[in-house]
Amino acid sequence: MYYVGIDGGGTNTRACILNEQKEIIGIGKAGPSSIDTVDIEVTLTNFNEAIMQVFRENKIENPQIVSLFIGVGGVLTDSSKEYLRNEVKKLPYIKQDALIGVENDVYAAHLGGLGNRPGVCLIVGTGSVAFGIDEDNNTHRAGGYGYQEGDAGSSFDLGKKTIQHISRVFDGRRKTTPFAQDVFNSLGIKGIDQLIDIIMSYHLDRTKTAQLAPFVTKHADLGDIYARKICDEATTELALCVEAVNKALNLRNKELAIIGSLGNTPGYFRTQLETKIKLIADFNIHGPITEPVIGAAYKAYDDAHK
Repeated sequence: MYYVGIDGGGTNTRACILNEQKEIIGIGKAGPSSIDTVDIEVTLTNFNEAIMQVFRENKIENPQIVSLFIGVGGVLTDSSKEYLRNEVKKLPYIKQDALIGVENDVYAAHLGGLGNRPGVCLIVGTGSVAFGIDEDNNTHRAGGYGYQEGDAGSSFDLGKKTIQHISRVFDGRRKTTPFAQDVFNSLGIKGIDQLIDIIMSYHLDRTKTAQLAPFVTKHADLGDIYARKICDEATTELALCVEAVNKALNLRNKELAIIGSLGNTPGYFRTQLETKIKLIADFNIHGPITEPVIGAAYKAYDDAHK
């Protein structure tokens, strides 16, 4: 008998499979499965491919899957969870009475970040969101509404504010510092035409915009006042998300996992973030314990052995 954890997003899908001894036998990877970006047929195909990849590599025939826990993007309502749960039952090798848990992918991130313990998970990467689970299994999330809303405190947010900053420097509204000069040189901006091209090409490209964040953190570490202002605003917004989750839940375990490359990069940004979170409560702050997909697999196993 096997236990499956799935972490599905808008870029790829990963499946981790455990055996009866709670040992990881493998992790498979396939294409996107977020239900708000691809059709359900694509979601199911990529779930199946990620799972079967592991069974093929281990030469396992006719496996029996008795429990799954799925964290996938786009799942926000009870009806969407029930719909996906019923669709997943159609996949091969899933026992008729298998346990199938379905939650948003931020839940899987929490499982990986905190190891299925109560606490708060703060994702600070391309996007941003805070999500908590208390000892009574109540949940609350703050932020995470997508880059169109702003994803305050994320790499995208820092990148967007970088473009706004260099535009102001270009026309004289702000003075030139090494921060702006570094961006101009790296992006090849020498005149108005190049600046407009950058603004237009980055406007709707979340990933490209987020890739500008390292300019901010680099120059904040060097003391640039404008880069530090961007970091100060971002970390304040992230702390507000944590505060909202903390207020909504009755958390006795004050533990917080920061997930994502931006949130875990040492320097001015991380120092400011930790300082502001500590003003809310005396959280034990650390990085993720394990990967979301592994946390989801352990959840599937534990649910089946309650």
